[in-house]
Amino acid sequence: MIKGFAVFLMLFHHLLAFPDRVPEGAFTDGIWLESLTTLSGYAKICVPVFFFVSGYGFSILSERRKYTSISRLKVFYSSYMFYFLLWASVGFFVFSSTSVYPGTEDIVFKYDVYNLFMGFWGLDSTYNREAWFAEIYIYLIFLFPVIRSWKLPFLLIVSAVGFLFSFYLMKQNPTLAVDDLLYWQPSFIFGVVLYKVRHTINIQKLQSSSFLSVLVFWIINTGCFMIWCFLGKNILNFITPVVVLSLCLVLEKGFLTQIFSKFGKVSLPMWLIHPFLCYYFFDDFIYGLGGVVQSFFVLVSFTFVLSLVFEFIRKKSLVYFSFERRVL
Repeated sequence: MIKGFAVFLMLFHHLLAFPDRVPEGAFTDGIWLESLTTLSGYAKICVPVFFFVSGYGFSILSERRKYTSISRLKVFYSSYMFYFLLWASVGFFVFSSTSVYPGTEDIVFKYDVYNLFMGFWGLDSTYNREAWFAEIYIYLIFLFPVIRSWKLPFLLIVSAVGFLFSFYLMKQNPTLAVDDLLYWQPSFIFGVVLYKVRHTINIQKLQSSSFLSVLVFWIINTGCFMIWCFLGKNILNFITPVVVLSLCLVLEKGFLTQIFSKFGKVSLPMWLIHPFLCYYFFDDFIYGLGGVVQSFFVLVSFTFVLSLVFEFIRKKSLVYFSFERRVL
């Protein structure tokens, strides 16, 4: 459910948070547009939320002795490579002159052996700019067994030092992947930490009253939004645990829970598919609907439906090739 909420925020963030990517005159929402744009900037919290959930989820698998770096890579690559090959093929053969973002001259699908090879392994985002944190995720998969073994105080100290050091590296060479790894790792570490201290948190006490749950949720998230307004994106890692725990208050049952749960089950394909709808292939359609609400609804709906369709095809393909190997 948390992953579903995060991908919902991601689509809102990418639709509106970058004015230079939005065609001029695309939206006619008047005075609300500026407020929605500001809110979409805050929606970047989806990135640390994904890392936070990964840290917590890896810890669960490790506790059950079901975690190895190889097993997690297999799960990730079985989806990632499928969608990379799918969209790269469409891009090269059908949209070979498509720009990176609307109004820019930088072409996405230029044939380059190095970018193609690195992109296939998730180590380059040339052919899908919004897949940039796949590389960080891959590094965290390998680092997790070490992170999991560290004691709590040492883990937090190393995380804090790494986060601060990332600013120095960004000034020296802002293109290094290790910059982003060190910058975003605190949210992943907090997920690991929460699992370690999970028995000391009893969120069910607040869930006993639906009114109280909703009230606490709004108070917490309004506070986090105001903190972000004053301090900027550098605070996102550190408010993420609070935001996630507040979501646990209200995403326990109900209609929204079912919606976000369905999104969460296909969050990875939704992440990999949506840029091709709103940026690369169908941006004229998505941004040509007149209003933010209409565009967002269509983007979410199309991304979700395509994710279900392509996931069905992907899983059927895996079963087929698995059968072929057994027969051979």
